[in-house]
Amino acid sequence: MFDRLLFNQAIKNYGETYDDAAKVMGINKVTLYRKIKGTSDFYRNEIDAFCFHYQVNPQDIFFAPDVS
Repeated sequence: MFDRLLFNQAIKNYGETYDDAAKVMGINKVTLYRKIKGTSDFYRNEIDAFCFHYQVNPQDIFFAPDVS
């Protein structure tokens, strides 16, 4: 399950915005919003680019356990 809070925190820790994150991932901002909302899936290359740039573990953000 996608952890939106950790995703946002990773971006904020670098003083960046969703626009910056979208550029890092090679997508436009509208597409990023769809992926965050869950109406579209993240692709592996986008996850890899995000995690490399923001130095985070993909397991923590993109494959977090569902605790609900």
